[in-house]
Amino acid sequence: MKVDLVITELNVGGAEKAITRLALGLQQRGHDARVLSIGSAPVDQQAALKSRLEAQSIPVLFGNCDSARRFFAAGRWLAAQLRSRQADVCQTFLFHANCLGAYAGRIARIPCVVGGIRVAEERVMRSFIESQALRRIDHVVCVSDAVRDFANKTLSIAPSRLTVIPNGTELVDPETCTPFDWGDLGFPPSSRVLLFVGRMHPQKGIELLQQQWQRLASHDPDLRLVLIGQGPLQSEIDDWISHEGRGRVRRLPFQSDIVPYLLASELLVLPSHYEGMANVVLEAMAVGKAVVCSRIEGTAELFPAIGQAGDHPPERSLMQTFSRADGNAMTTRICELLDDADRRNRLGEANRSFVRQQLTVDRMVDRYEALYRTLLRQRV
Repeated sequence: MKVDLVITELNVGGAEKAITRLALGLQQRGHDARVLSIGSAPVDQQAALKSRLEAQSIPVLFGNCDSARRFFAAGRWLAAQLRSRQADVCQTFLFHANCLGAYAGRIARIPCVVGGIRVAEERVMRSFIESQALRRIDHVVCVSDAVRDFANKTLSIAPSRLTVIPNGTELVDPETCTPFDWGDLGFPPSSRVLLFVGRMHPQKGIELLQQQWQRLASHDPDLRLVLIGQGPLQSEIDDWISHEGRGRVRRLPFQSDIVPYLLASELLVLPSHYEGMANVVLEAMAVGKAVVCSRIEGTAELFPAIGQAGDHPPERSLMQTFSRADGNAMTTRICELLDDADRRNRLGEANRSFVRQQLTVDRMVDRYEALYRTLLRQRV
């Protein structure tokens, strides 16, 4: 099976990691995978996914279309690339790739075009444009049940054309990795680090950490806060750190490998206002870390409520999630876990078990492969 995987850009991010893992998984199973990025090639640390794909001889092509002014040029480039290879399946990820892929796939007469919705983002004009484009494709993959509901109700896509395939992640053995040394940041040996990883963007709810920092800092004099990421809010956050951090808060730029930081931290915090399915939460779970995150679309499914948790303890949800934008509840959860190492470790192990049972890369690739085979059979 020849599969073209199309994405807006290939800088390191959640959707980009998912499409890389899918391409590698398909290639390992004997399929012919190729990745097409509408934007320009990433550089420096952001090129990690590109390098990973190329190391396994998976072709990666870039359209160098990085602005709205290049929209029609991007469509022509994508249609030409799809036409040149005539893959069996074209799978798109993210808004721009969905919109362009819907039209380019039809122009190139690809037998099966599948869209990919990664987040339930309530933006009226964008939703309208995407809904019109997605009418022209065969099927749509949603990253979570909540995103599927959004696609059905907001984008008016029939349930029969929607399939939920959650992200998968690798199970990392913590024994084989070296935790980051917080002393490299000037922190004393007694430091206990609360870790945030994500874009410096309003979506991520970083203002809750800013608002609650003094309460958290007074709870434990050894507590430190490390923010890893870049984005439009980084200057504002750096100013806040210089005025309020008092040497206990640091922001680091994007890191291509966050496992050492996760292993060295007490827990991960992610107060996002919306997500599809946060990869950083998956990655923390996979290394056996406890998490405190807002109970929103994708994360709610990672921490099932009582009655939906199966074999997993209900405290996985009770102790690791809080209502969207509720900073007081977030701080309470963090302090409770900081004060109880046994519970923190127990939750970390339960998180790792949840990933092992339900959210591995192999399971994700199984679901995509089965979907593609079903759709192609229906086309015959």
